[in-house]
Amino acid sequence: MKAECLVQFTLAWAAGLALVIVFSAFWLPKSFFANTISGGSKETAKEALTLMKDWAVWMASIQTATIAALGLFAKDGFRTWELSGFQVHLAILVALFNTVALFFSAWLLTSLSSLMLRVYKDGLQSYDFYNFPLYAYMEGNQGMKRFTVAYFAFWNHWLWGIGILLFGALSRP
Repeated sequence: MKAECLVQFTLAWAAGLALVIVFSAFWLPKSFFANTISGGSKETAKEALTLMKDWAVWMASIQTATIAALGLFAKDGFRTWELSGFQVHLAILVALFNTVALFFSAWLLTSLSSLMLRVYKDGLQSYDFYNFPLYAYMEGNQGMKRFTVAYFAFWNHWLWGIGILLFGALSRP
């Protein structure tokens, strides 16, 4: 299989994936990513943020392990297999989906301090931080307000899910 074909395949999928992710914030109604939980308190929000941190760390660990397994296969394991072109394409997609998901995990983790500070602001009507923009600087920009915690959690989870299913399909010799 020619390297040029693999590069074109990877770039086409990466561009397509990026377009779907970014434009989903505008194509899908805001209610698709929004929660409808009312009430709560600073304490329950703090506990929920702790749970989200644990989940994002777990997701990042699994995503990293999947990418590391691909690296191990590329170094040693793929030499013993006669990979078809389809399996090579699957390996590229596994790497792509898990790498993008890892970025979403990182963004969620880096937003935690900003979320905690905003949850502890006085006068909040709702402590449902899933509806907050990921970072505080996004609150002043109407277009950026669509990129909420729920949006990032949604894409993190689905990218990982698709990546792990592709990895399972790749694992069959």
